[in-house]
Amino acid sequence: MGKVEIDDVADARLTDAAEDMLLALQACVQRLACNADHFSAIGLKDEAAANRVLVNSCMGVIDQALNG
Repeated sequence: MGKVEIDDVADARLTDAAEDMLLALQACVQRLACNADHFSAIGLKDEAAANRVLVNSCMGVIDQALNG
């Protein structure tokens, strides 16, 4: 006990990398939310609605992956 196995270190690094990728993806999806607001502001209601559906779907998957 107390000994760290190489596989445990590799798993931890992989987990950290996956979390970093999910956080980067989350930032991209948040940018889509800004686009939806912009589309709405300039009168493109259908595009805004489509972006919001995409944002909500993606954020749900990302949140589930990050928070279990």
